[in-house]
Amino acid sequence: MTEVVVRLEGADAGDGMRLASALDAFAKWCEESNTCDEAANALDFMMTTEHTGLALRRKLIFQDRSHAAKFLLFWRSQRQSHDKVA
Repeated sequence: MTEVVVRLEGADAGDGMRLASALDAFAKWCEESNTCDEAANALDFMMTTEHTGLALRRKLIFQDRSHAAKFLLFWRSQRQSHDKVA
């Protein structure tokens, strides 16, 4: 099985709570919209944290490339709406 790794660094990686909330919201959206409903295409991801000595890096590992792409769009829209409020 091929894994798709998305690396987030800098401010994106530093705000772990916001990222975890976005992952939860994405999983809920995916389930409610039936986007990832098929058993063969079920949403499956994992988040890990790496300390590089100088910075913090988050790795999101998806089992499906389309899920990774959808999450990146979702994450960017979440960040933009958060930036507009702040």
